[in-house]
Amino acid sequence: MEENTAIVEFLNKKIVLVGTAHVSQQSVEEVEKAIEAYQPDTICIELDAERYQTMRDKDKWKNTNIYQIIKQKKGMTLLASIILSSYQRRIGMQLGVAVGAEMIKAMELAKEKNIPLELADRNIKTTFARIWKRLRFWEKGKLLFGLIMSLFDDTKIDKEDLEEFKKQDVIESALNEMGQKFAGVKEVLVDERDQYMSQKIKRATGNVVVAVVGAAHMSGILRYIQEDIAIETLNEVPPKGKVGKVVSWTISLAFIALIALSFRTDVQVGVRQVMSWFLITGTCAALGALLAAGHPFSIVVAFLAAPISTLSPVLAAGWFAGLTETYMRKPVVADFEKLYDDVVTLKGFWKNKITKILIVTALANVGSTIGAAIAGLNIIKNLIG
Repeated sequence: MEENTAIVEFLNKKIVLVGTAHVSQQSVEEVEKAIEAYQPDTICIELDAERYQTMRDKDKWKNTNIYQIIKQKKGMTLLASIILSSYQRRIGMQLGVAVGAEMIKAMELAKEKNIPLELADRNIKTTFARIWKRLRFWEKGKLLFGLIMSLFDDTKIDKEDLEEFKKQDVIESALNEMGQKFAGVKEVLVDERDQYMSQKIKRATGNVVVAVVGAAHMSGILRYIQEDIAIETLNEVPPKGKVGKVVSWTISLAFIALIALSFRTDVQVGVRQVMSWFLITGTCAALGALLAAGHPFSIVVAFLAAPISTLSPVLAAGWFAGLTETYMRKPVVADFEKLYDDVVTLKGFWKNKITKILIVTALANVGSTIGAAIAGLNIIKNLIG
């Protein structure tokens, strides 16, 4: 078989792993060859239920409730997913092959040959949520900045890079580099999913199983497939720790106490402190919404919400700005239909109402956080003075 194929014998079961790049025509051909050669009892693919449904139903985006996504604090997860898909899609366009074509081929052959199909990957939202929990505050900002800056990358692939992309999982390779900069990202994004998929694949029914996975996961799956791993724990999203809540509330109460102390020292000083807090946090949040080219009302709401939301760990200026943006520029069916075509260009990304809402939410939150830090230091400086 091809060099990207590995065979594992496990409890009288033959498992054929096919390592693919998600934007390679060669991978499509290798998947077809493996299924034809081994005639498996089950086909496993590196997809979760949501991504599988998205591939099957191109109109699934039309049912997205953007209001609920913002209210449930899942805007950042969706934005990261869209940005990564945008990157992968741009690479695929240059290579002349649809993103995930090898997975689609496996799905088609499973249906054509009446072979059971097993979805082996963990839910992408769970993966992003676990990554987000691992990151420190400054790392979250750095990661968000890195993702957004990737939209400006219009590097063309040369002939040498073309061959390399055919041999690897493009998106995993890009995120592996990111994993070296952020502690815990690679562990959640790659290692945990290697463990999860290894257990799902070996539990698949039948004596012969063909598993189609990204090339970056091959070595990890081969390492873990002989082990017994409780994948239930890998599906959990750790709740915010008590220490984090205590620290958040302590900082908020400390700022309030400092402002109150200013009033006790001098009423005029206290008024100036309140005004500076309002102006600095509000202005920074509004600038974030402005950078995202938000609606004027969204910018105003970000300005008004930031002074209060920055004093509460359970509120965020970006949520209010995002909901306002959703109300003022209601997405229509056409926005969902054009989403994945729009996000391959920077202009389209900023123009599409779906991504605009998510960017307004994210940048208003970042702005208000920066504003709170500046305003807090300003209060301390004034008290000392």
